[in-house]
Amino acid sequence: MTGDRVKEILDELGLSQRSVAKKINESPQKLSAALQSEDVRSGLLEKIAEAIGEDMSIFYNVCKSSNSHNSVNNGNLLINPEMSKALDILNDQLAKKDEQISGLIKALNR
Repeated sequence: MTGDRVKEILDELGLSQRSVAKKINESPQKLSAALQSEDVRSGLLEKIAEAIGEDMSIFYNVCKSSNSHNSVNNGNLLINPEMSKALDILNDQLAKKDEQISGLIKALNR
């Protein structure tokens, strides 16, 4: 992963290098220098992902689609990062619904 691509991803997420540097307890200058690399260390990517509350895959599954919008490769389907987050929320809600239904079924069977 190139430093330029990491910078693009951070920008797409609305995060400044300065704010990310603060979150990972590095100086903005040190982070900026690390992001000049053609191959950013995976350890740094892990620190950044954890600090911004994202999965490491954000740095590896993001690609450019033919319409030039950034998309996440989710199997065979390309979806943008906002849609991916919405799907995660919906999946969490579905899991909670399933738990509630199971609880109701158990209560009815008593």
